[in-house]
Amino acid sequence: MARPAKFRTDDLLDAAAKAILEHGRDASVSEVGHIAGAPTGSIYHRFSSRTELFVGLWLRSVRRFQAGFMEACRTPDARKAVLVAAGHIPRFCRDHPLDALGMTLFRQTALLPVAPESYREEVATLNDEINAVRSDLVRRRYGQVDERRTALLVTATHMCPYGLVRPYVLWVGTREPRKNLPTLLAAYEQMRGTDLDLVLVGPAGWGTDPTDAPLPPERVHVLGRLDDADLACAYAGARVFTFPSIWEGFGLPVLEAMAHGTPVVTSADTCMAEITRENAGILVPATDASALAEALEAASGSEHDRLAAAGIERARDYTWEASAAAHAAVYASLAGER
Repeated sequence: MARPAKFRTDDLLDAAAKAILEHGRDASVSEVGHIAGAPTGSIYHRFSSRTELFVGLWLRSVRRFQAGFMEACRTPDARKAVLVAAGHIPRFCRDHPLDALGMTLFRQTALLPVAPESYREEVATLNDEINAVRSDLVRRRYGQVDERRTALLVTATHMCPYGLVRPYVLWVGTREPRKNLPTLLAAYEQMRGTDLDLVLVGPAGWGTDPTDAPLPPERVHVLGRLDDADLACAYAGARVFTFPSIWEGFGLPVLEAMAHGTPVVTSADTCMAEITRENAGILVPATDASALAEALEAASGSEHDRLAAAGIERARDYTWEASAAAHAAVYASLAGER
């Protein structure tokens, strides 16, 4: 009788999720092994590469989400099914924060061309069953399946949990003068006819709060502070992220958005320009509302896929290991000057 495996696949995937929570998206296999109490050889015996390990985590997270979503869609009363399905997204993120985090690791369209061979077919067919279940709910709710009715259901079940009925531009931060929200609101005002909503996440700070002014409630959503799991979903779901601050110490939200594969538009001549460099974001003068409006339209349209890929690649440069090495190099150079 074969000896049972000491480390189950689910145990290793659980450890991978915890590693991402503790160390970020660039968590190493050794960090996963430390959390699991497993030697790296045991992990590589189950997964041929780090990429295969984390794609496996992503697939498991998505499958778990889909199981609950499809169960909600199969609720016998079609009207009730739409409501239950709409509530599934925030409920799942609240109850399963590690799976919610795991779901943000990849996007299917970006992953498919580079997925490990062992997972390529599963990635390609990942949404087949959920699309069929959703189409059945469209038929039960509206009497027939077509593009318009399917879009209505997607709106109800995917975008409405936060009151969003269109794809959105995301901003994250404390509402205070240096964040330059008046320019963002002016830029959004210039984007008349856009199908993008504007979502502002974060608490009120000091000074005049520009959101105290009348804003179109059906288009501008002031959500306040979100917990980590919901914030990760907000980043991952945004069409574009913008951060037009006049100045910042570092600009962490820019890096967080890039790590989630969300295109970034931010301020030129600030520290954020060091994060995005020239190709991983669109840089505009901080107080130029017209330039910001044009950049948001480009980032959400023709430049979207390029910026998403470049942002993910650039975010990989920001690890604790890289930071430690850079600090060590500075200390070494200073010591050498004495």
